[in-house]
Amino acid sequence: MSVITTRIIEALLYPPAGPLLLIALGILLLRRRPASSTVLLTAGWLALYLVSTPFVASALMSRLESPTPLDLAEIPAGQGAAIVLLAGPDGYCSAPEYGGHTAGPHGLERLRYAARLQRATGLPLLAVGGDALGLGVKGADVLEQVLRDDFRVETSWKDGRSENTVDNARYAREVLATRGIETVYLVTHAWHMPRARRSFEDQGLRVVPAPTGYTTEEPTTSGLFAWVPRASALWQTNWALHEFAG
Repeated sequence: MSVITTRIIEALLYPPAGPLLLIALGILLLRRRPASSTVLLTAGWLALYLVSTPFVASALMSRLESPTPLDLAEIPAGQGAAIVLLAGPDGYCSAPEYGGHTAGPHGLERLRYAARLQRATGLPLLAVGGDALGLGVKGADVLEQVLRDDFRVETSWKDGRSENTVDNARYAREVLATRGIETVYLVTHAWHMPRARRSFEDQGLRVVPAPTGYTTEEPTTSGLFAWVPRASALWQTNWALHEFAG
């Protein structure tokens, strides 16, 4: 199944579309089956409300996120290791100020941390990411360009063949195996790390998680505000459901 097909199915099933479909079905049954209609309407509205709250979004994310960030001060010096940076699941398409496709918000979070990690360790960096959405530009090329132009960090190697996380791991192993590298400092989002780490370990690589982009609290998303619906919470819920399904 292609990435585009998967994204379409997710868009129809995950919120807000999923709860809205329940509501629409409830409205259609309002006259013929009022009892069933009431159940569907209630379930749809309740689901839409809950998945839009920071409380539910944070609870889902906390089940995924690695609890401990990497301590840069404790990274040992030596050879036989590399940083692997995974392209983000989003992109800034046809960005007018950049003259074309570039990294989106998720990608930039990963890029920033990978640049910080590379400067702190001096380790070689492998950028991995293909053109899963058929945009005509590979994620690895975008990573390399942004690292060079905006963070002044050089990419040692890149691979643009992958369409998903499993591909990322397989192709990264191919690139690194020819160079005798078996340990990777894996840079991706904290909520994506469990799935990414399993994929890389299944390829026989030793993975040191280097997660970034944690879900953190702020005054407008904690306390009573945690129960106030927000578009950002709905966005987080969608990514959490995507990872659980993955």
